[in-house]
Amino acid sequence: MELLSEVKFVLNRLNTSGYEAYLVGGSVRDFLLNKHSKDIDITTNAKPEEVKSVFADFPIIDTGIKHGTVTLLYNHLPIEITTYRIDGEYQDNRHPKDVKYTSSLKEDLLRRDFTINAMAYNTELIDYYGGKDDLKNKILRTVGDPNKRFQEDALRILRGLRFASNLGFGIEEKTILAMRENKLLLKNISSERIQNELNAILLGDYVKDVMLNYSDIFAVILPEIVPCIGFDQRNSHHIYDVYTHIMVAVGSSVKDKIVRLTLLFHDLGKPESFSLDENGNGHFYRHAEKSEVIARNILNRLKYDNESKRQILTLVKYHDAILQDDARQVKRWLNRLGEDMFKKLIEVQIGDNFGQHPKHRDRQIRLNNIKKLTDQIIAENNCFSLKQLAVNGYDMIVLGYESSQIKSALQFLLNAVINNEVENDRDKLIKYLNHFDLKNS
Repeated sequence: MELLSEVKFVLNRLNTSGYEAYLVGGSVRDFLLNKHSKDIDITTNAKPEEVKSVFADFPIIDTGIKHGTVTLLYNHLPIEITTYRIDGEYQDNRHPKDVKYTSSLKEDLLRRDFTINAMAYNTELIDYYGGKDDLKNKILRTVGDPNKRFQEDALRILRGLRFASNLGFGIEEKTILAMRENKLLLKNISSERIQNELNAILLGDYVKDVMLNYSDIFAVILPEIVPCIGFDQRNSHHIYDVYTHIMVAVGSSVKDKIVRLTLLFHDLGKPESFSLDENGNGHFYRHAEKSEVIARNILNRLKYDNESKRQILTLVKYHDAILQDDARQVKRWLNRLGEDMFKKLIEVQIGDNFGQHPKHRDRQIRLNNIKKLTDQIIAENNCFSLKQLAVNGYDMIVLGYESSQIKSALQFLLNAVINNEVENDRDKLIKYLNHFDLKNS
C-alpha cells in the first residue's frame, strides 16, 4: 500500500518510539478496493497518555478518551489513534459499558463488525479473519458470531446494509439470518444514527436491490413502508406494486440526498388514497398530500434539519405536478421554487417515471427537454424572479405607489415579463405599468 505521507509519519514515530501501530479498518478496505478513504484510523498498543507523549509537539484532542481514542492534527489532517482494546459488556445494544486495553492486535480486530473492516496494515497486510478473501468474493460477513456482533451494536445491521448498497456485496447467509433475528434491536438506536445510515444507504449504487431484499429490516425504522409492500396499483401506468415502484424510482435517480429521500417518501400515501373506478382501474387522488404528511412525521422522528425538511416536503408536494416544455411555464416554476429546487423537482420526476410502465418512458424526452430549457433560461439570465426585475420598490415609490401596493405592482410586472408581454427593461416596464395605472385601480 502507498500510504499518505502523514500516515507514514505517524506510524513511523510510534514504531521508533517502541510501539506497534497499524492503519486499520475502512481505510485499509478502501485501499484494497482502489477507493479513496476519507477517514484515517490507526490502532496501537500505546496507551492514550503514551500517544500524547510521543506527539507532544502536535495538537491532540481527546475525541474518545473513554474508549482509548485521541485525534492527532497533522498538516491539517485529523488522524484518529486508538489503543488496542477489548470492549466490555454492551449495555444499550450500541455502546460498551467499559473497555479494557489489550496488548494483542488480534484481540483488537476481533471486536470489529465485518471482516472487510478487520484488516490492518503497516509494512504488510494483517488479516486474521479472512477480510481480503471476502473483499475478493464480494461477501459481507461479521467477525465471529453474527448474533453477538448485532446484539452488541444493533447499528451494525444498518452498516451492513450500507456496505451492501454502496459496494454491491452479497451478505453471507448466517449474517443475514442474524440481521433478521435481531432487527427489532434497531428500535434502541438513536434517531440521529439511523438518519446517517439511511442517508448513506440511499446514496448507494445498489440501493434498489438492498431495500427490496431487506424490506423487513427497513420496516423497523420506517414502519410507514409496510402498507406499500405488495400493494397492487391496478393502474395501466404502473407495472410494480407501490413499494417496488418507490425503490425503482430511488435507484434510477441521481445520487442526491434530497432527491432520493423525496422519492423514498413520495408515494407513501398511495395505499391510504386508493380507490377503484367502475372499470376496476386504481386511482390515488390527492396522494401527494397524504405522502407529505407521512414524510413530515418521518423527517421529524429521524430529526432531519429544517432546511432538508423544507426541500423534501416541497418536492413531495409537487412530485406529480405536470411540467411542460414551455419557457413561460419553466420561468413560473423557477419563480415559485428557485433554480436549485426546480432542478431537483425535474430529477424527482425523472426517477419517478423510471418506476412506471415502460410504455410511458417517452416522458423522459420531455423532462430532459425541460432540463435543457431551464439551463438555457438561466444561462441567458432570463428574468423569473423579483430580484432580476429591472425595477424595484424605490421605483414604485417614485411612481406614487403606497407601500401596501408595491409588492403586487412588482409581481404584476414580473408576471408580464415571464409571459413575454413586456421586456425586462426599466423604461419599458414603467411605461407598461403606467398604462394600467394599478395604484388607482
